[in-house]
Amino acid sequence: MQYLIGIEKGDIEAKNILKNYINDLINGLKEIEKYYNIKDIVIGGGITEHTKYFIEDIRDKLLELNIHIAKYKNDSGIIGAALLGYI
Repeated sequence: MQYLIGIEKGDIEAKNILKNYINDLINGLKEIEKYYNIKDIVIGGGITEHTKYFIEDIRDKLLELNIHIAKYKNDSGIIGAALLGYI
């Protein structure tokens, strides 16, 4: 997510990259919601370290979904994978 540095500096191209990324993410989440008929989505991984750039846009455009950020953010996947050995 190198373009986030550009956003902080006011780079228009970087802002457009983020805008496209957010739109793609929103469209993907809409498809997941339709296919699985869910009402809650938890976002984890590296993207969660940068929620200040996108979380409100996502929540505003996906009012029918409850969007949550994983408690352990980027470590959520690693923790989940490690716990699979204990199930």
